[in-house]
Amino acid sequence: MVLLASCTMHNVADETENPLQAITPVQITSPIHGAMSDYISLNATSGFLRKETIKSIANGYISDVRISLGDNVRRGDTLFLLKTKEAKALDNLGSIQNSKLGFSGKIPVLSTKDGIVSIIMHQKGDYVQDGDQLATVAEQNSLVFLIDAPFEFHKYLSKNKSCKILLPDGSQLDAVIQSDLPVMDINNQTQNFVIKPVKGDKLPEGLIARVKVETEKKDNTQLLPKAAVLTDEKEENFWVMKLISDSVAVKVPVTIGMQNDENKEILAPAFSPSDRIILSGNYGLPDTAKIKIVK
Repeated sequence: MVLLASCTMHNVADETENPLQAITPVQITSPIHGAMSDYISLNATSGFLRKETIKSIANGYISDVRISLGDNVRRGDTLFLLKTKEAKALDNLGSIQNSKLGFSGKIPVLSTKDGIVSIIMHQKGDYVQDGDQLATVAEQNSLVFLIDAPFEFHKYLSKNKSCKILLPDGSQLDAVIQSDLPVMDINNQTQNFVIKPVKGDKLPEGLIARVKVETEKKDNTQLLPKAAVLTDEKEENFWVMKLISDSVAVKVPVTIGMQNDENKEILAPAFSPSDRIILSGNYGLPDTAKIKIVK
């Protein structure tokens, strides 16, 4: 019995000292050298810089409205027809069509610009006076995006600098910084900048997008895929899991620089192109972890 108890205790001690370690299947990658850019991203709202207000040119009644919201119009197109009070009175008497008068009483209101009808203020049958606003035509080629940028970003937003507009549907537009407005918002301490799309795409006013402006660029720096770099909850410490053999990976602290949606710049240490870094399966792995490489 003494011998049996001794053997049992010995086996338990061996199991405690040498526990079975799980083997984690992983996929690997290697560091590369390439270009990396850093950006600031700011909210932007579309708007038309130039809008033409169409006004009544006489007192009278609107007899016809020849436009709808969103219509594209050209300079010289007839937007409204006005009928004067005198013509309305003659019409009621049934004599307005008298050819001897030689006057129909209808006055056309023409568009003075090419653009899009953004506002219609009066409808058929309304009585208007000379100078009353009838509609607004926005010039399509005056579409811009406005951003509010903190003053510390002013150094990145130089005139004619290229940038990207990210639309809500995932598409991108090439754009340039056209100008800045020389007024600061006193409460938020932000400044308005005008961003002009390179191509005149037909976009609505009031569209909220994002503008990406490059702040720094490196042509040849060490990169790893974003998924290969791990961090703690506070994002203060970063590390990767590097293979030291086909079955063992160790934890290697790293210092990161710029990053984008795909890659992170590794400032230190300097890896070799032949080093193998775990790309997937690395989450939660301890130092000196047992792994198995899978494709």
